[in-house]
Amino acid sequence: MDTLSFERRLDAWMSLLRTQSRLLDLMEADLKRRVGITISRFDVLAQLDRNGGSLRFQRLADAILLSPSGLSRLLDRMQRDGLVARHGHPEDARGQVVSLAPLGRKVLAKAREVHHANVRKWFIDQVGDAEAEVITESLRRVRLALPGGPAAEDAIAWGPAGQTRPGRREVPG
Repeated sequence: MDTLSFERRLDAWMSLLRTQSRLLDLMEADLKRRVGITISRFDVLAQLDRNGGSLRFQRLADAILLSPSGLSRLLDRMQRDGLVARHGHPEDARGQVVSLAPLGRKVLAKAREVHHANVRKWFIDQVGDAEAEVITESLRRVRLALPGGPAAEDAIAWGPAGQTRPGRREVPG
């Protein structure tokens, strides 16, 4: 790879990092102001909802952007605030299941409106279909090249509840 090609790709990397950081900061500030929750709480609530309202702790940890210990502390606070419930897995004495509580569903509904409006305003309205396809495919290739590759890819759940990405296989909870 020549120096110019390397510099272009390094510029793309820095652009990705700066854009992600600014977007997450803006989205979190708006969620806090309008709904009173952080982006991490929104992520937990959305993942639970997308997966039928409950997930095993480890599946949830695989799907969100927090370490397992960070998730455990967050869930303690979310449970205290009435957003989620935690209970033992019926078939695994060491396992734990996290479920959406009724208040969590209500908060998620409002947060989702805010989040989707912001995603539309700050991303969807700025990117064309062809660009979105290039971004999606490029980032998919990067994710697949990371440690864990395809197995880690299966942990990611997005889209409407009950739907999977094209080519994504269902992974039992």
